[in-house]
Amino acid sequence: MNLFDIKLARFALNFMFKVFYIDIKIKGIDNIPDFGPVIVVSNHQSNLDPMILFNSFPRPLPFMTKKELFNIPVFSWIMKRVGNFPVKRGTVDRIAMDKAKELLQSDNAICIFPEGTRSKTGEIGNFKSGVSYIWKNADCPVFLPVILNGSIDLLHRGEFIPRPCKVDVVFGKVIKIEQSMWDDNNKKESAAKIALLLEEKIREMYISSKGFNI
Repeated sequence: MNLFDIKLARFALNFMFKVFYIDIKIKGIDNIPDFGPVIVVSNHQSNLDPMILFNSFPRPLPFMTKKELFNIPVFSWIMKRVGNFPVKRGTVDRIAMDKAKELLQSDNAICIFPEGTRSKTGEIGNFKSGVSYIWKNADCPVFLPVILNGSIDLLHRGEFIPRPCKVDVVFGKVIKIEQSMWDDNNKKESAAKIALLLEEKIREMYISSKGFNI
């Protein structure tokens, strides 16, 4: 990750948000660890969610991003420059898993949308177990839950120009999951249990954040 590219990207995003009257409010910034590995897990309402989170997070924040987005000219180049990496959805992508492990074991943060796709209603979908396998593979005990509330209004299906709106970004307290929660004899069950724990926390935060005014 190139720090100059990250600063440039944030400058461009701030400009874009102002041009389109996107009002982003952030709460819980003190909950973000200043250093060390952390897996950021968020709900997913809009294609612009990665940009909002990237710009709201004080540390560099690479995303595990669906592979299809890396086929878009220019956009693909920008994503790579700020550290994003592709993942094949619907399968266990060992290359993406190893990349996540490499970043986390180098004391970086990474961001994942465990729902796997955007919510059509704004409500929280079921979390996929892949997030648990990333945790296990990288031996990273710290998750940081975050809620995006309002970004579903930014882009409706088929639209390319963002609508003016308010988006709340709420960072929760870190969740530490010990290796004792994992049973090598019941990997699928263990992965599902951890994913559900994270999902329940995000749902709790989402309910609390509705109508939230910062």
